[in-house]
Amino acid sequence: MTHSTEITSLLAFADTLADAAGAAILPHFRTGVAVANKAASGFDPVTLADQAAERAIRALITAHYPEHGVLGEEFGETAGTSGYRWVIDPIDGTRAFIAGLPLWGTLIALTNDGVPVLGVMDQPYPASYLMPMTMKPFITPRRALLAGLALAGCAEARAP
Repeated sequence: MTHSTEITSLLAFADTLADAAGAAILPHFRTGVAVANKAASGFDPVTLADQAAERAIRALITAHYPEHGVLGEEFGETAGTSGYRWVIDPIDGTRAFIAGLPLWGTLIALTNDGVPVLGVMDQPYPASYLMPMTMKPFITPRRALLAGLALAGCAEARAP
């Protein structure tokens, strides 16, 4: 598999991860979901939606790329055996989510040996999506994908 083909495949997979997160989150939005405080001091809210989304993402990564590591906001780090590591914030903007405001989204990134490879910024409500790639924006109606290929020294990828 060429580097460009691999990145295209990983971008498609990141899109699948974002869809799974949205499907796990949306049933909880504007429902009065229970809130817990995960901070020892101050207030760092977490909801069942945060946890459900991260579990959904982790399950897909484990099924499709078991050698990849995962660092998630809700469940910490699971080491991988490859240089790839997914970084997950299932609900960026949990306070807005709790308040029923549509000012939250899911953030998913992938690094390879610490170098950013791609990222997804998804706002499943109200379905909003931006997709910048290799520092050149590619905008779609729902999600943002960023292939950091220029950072990794591979500039031949283009928007899907």
